[in-house]
Amino acid sequence: AAVAAPPAASVSTPAPVPKEQGLAAQPVVNVDAALAPSPAVDATPKEGVLQQRLAVTQAWLDKEGNDRYSIQLILENADNPAQLERLLRKIDTEVGLEQVYVYPTRLGGIARFGIVYGSFAVRAEAVEEMKRISQQWRYQPQLRTIGGLKKEIARSRNDGVAQQAKGGPA
Repeated sequence: AAVAAPPAASVSTPAPVPKEQGLAAQPVVNVDAALAPSPAVDATPKEGVLQQRLAVTQAWLDKEGNDRYSIQLILENADNPAQLERLLRKIDTEVGLEQVYVYPTRLGGIARFGIVYGSFAVRAEAVEEMKRISQQWRYQPQLRTIGGLKKEIARSRNDGVAQQAKGGPA
C-alpha cells in the first residue's frame, strides 16, 4: 500500500488532496537503465516522473557522502510502474519532489523501487524528522545511510534485479 510522502522542511503542511484521479497508462520503466550508472541527468518533460526521479536520484547519490542519512518511506514492487507513477504524481501534488528520491532494489527476490526522503548530515536530525513523518503520515519510515543505499543498489545490480523486474530469471 502506497503512502503519501512527508512535506519538505521548507514546505508548509499541505491541505488534503482529493482522491487521485485515474492517470493515462504510463510507459514501462526500463529497470536495466535504472540500475545502470547515469553520467548525466536529463529529465525532460517527455519522461515519466519515475524516470525523472531515477535520474535525479542517481546524480544525488553520486554526490552525497556515504555517512549522510535519508528516510526510507516505502518500497513498491517494480512490476507496476504505472502505480508508482501515480504515487509520485500524488506526492508531487501534495508536497513536491525536491527531496524525494527513487532507487531500484531487490528484496526477497522481488524487484522493487524504494522511495527515500531528504538528506541529513546529523543522525539526530534525521531521527526527529522520521518521528514527525511517522506521526503525521501514519506509517513506519526507516532511517538509511546513503552508503547503505549505494551498497543495496550495487548488490541489486549484481543479483539481477533487472531480469526479475522483466519477469525473467534472476
